[in-house]
Amino acid sequence: MKKKKFLPETHPHLCAEWDFEKNSKLWLESVTHGSEKKVWWICSKKECSHSWKTLIFNRTGKKPSGC
Repeated sequence: MKKKKFLPETHPHLCAEWDFEKNSKLWLESVTHGSEKKVWWICSKKECSHSWKTLIFNRTGKKPSGC
């Protein structure tokens, strides 16, 4: 059986954009890159503090979304 790889392993760059406050009931280490869970993200650009909610898959797929 194949071991699940969680978001910090597959997409570590996205960990900086995970909104820990708004996603307080969901652990970053408990979701996979293909998850269809909708979660909150924070833009990592210094001049921006935009926060938005989208599917994890939308951030990790072939055409990843972002701020």
